[in-house]
Amino acid sequence: MSAIVSDTSSIKRHPSFGLWAKRFKPDGLKLLCIATCFGLPCAGTLAAAEKTEAYELPPLYHTYEEATATRFFSTLFDSELPITARPHQFTLRYDIKAGDLIDEPYLRVPIEARYGVTPTTEVFVSSTPYLPNPFESPSESSLGFAGVGFKQRLNSFIDDQWAFAFGAKLKVSLDEIPSNDPRDQYMRIQPYMVTVYSPPSLPQWQFINQFKYDLVTSNPFHDADTGPQPLSTFSFSPAFIFAPRGEWRYSLEFEYQTDQFDGGHSDAFLVSPGIGWFPQKESFLRSVPGDFDFGLLLTHGFSRLPIDADKDDVEVKFRVRWNYYGKKDLVSRFKALTKNFRDE
Repeated sequence: MSAIVSDTSSIKRHPSFGLWAKRFKPDGLKLLCIATCFGLPCAGTLAAAEKTEAYELPPLYHTYEEATATRFFSTLFDSELPITARPHQFTLRYDIKAGDLIDEPYLRVPIEARYGVTPTTEVFVSSTPYLPNPFESPSESSLGFAGVGFKQRLNSFIDDQWAFAFGAKLKVSLDEIPSNDPRDQYMRIQPYMVTVYSPPSLPQWQFINQFKYDLVTSNPFHDADTGPQPLSTFSFSPAFIFAPRGEWRYSLEFEYQTDQFDGGHSDAFLVSPGIGWFPQKESFLRSVPGDFDFGLLLTHGFSRLPIDADKDDVEVKFRVRWNYYGKKDLVSRFKALTKNFRDE
């Protein structure tokens, strides 16, 4: 890897972030969709706000045994689940996009840090640079994406067999992305909400519904020379997870997509079976801090939106993910650091 040299001569000079306010002008319908995703749950969130810092998972997870006593996976591949980071602790997550080694002229390096602000609220930042693939010629590179977001979950929702969360993600490309998807050149804001139901008689099953709006808007860092701005899309994704005792997780996700909320006339239907392996720490790479999980996802598109027309009917994604959990209170660390600085 030491022989890899990234050519930075083509990196563009980025405009000031102050241009963001001038370029970001979503119309009323888009703002209404965002307000709907955020406004309705917020009232319930304020009423259910906790007075203590005690961390407790939603009740439906109390009878749901994971591969280890402390590890619950908080996402179903790209879909969020109503589990948040422990308060004042952080999680580092690194996703290895194994398919890039074979199929792409670049290697994506997605790194994400999540931090628990309260027992039910987390925030996160992410970075996905594109490095040149040493096994491809010619190779490509880019500054890639930067992202921020938050997730808020409710401790009580309908009854103890339900869990609910809402949040938003913002992702923006810092440089031209070597991708055939024109949406990658824009800024994307994705508000979402997700519910999970676990029947009392089937504690190893979770039934999931996620609603998401993918707002595509102007990029404050560089101009997107891709023709007309892509349409924003709304998606509804019902899914289920089967997690028997042990290290394996099985999932099946259905997804409906439409661009009709942004003036389009198209719909898409996809189905994605997946399998995940969550090896126990005692039996896998014990000397490495944190833990690993592996995922394989197959996606079949029965129909596609026009912007995705060039994608294969069947897509295969293989993921290796490394998670590191911060064991100390970051607030205490910061206070100790500032105290030492004042003492000096």
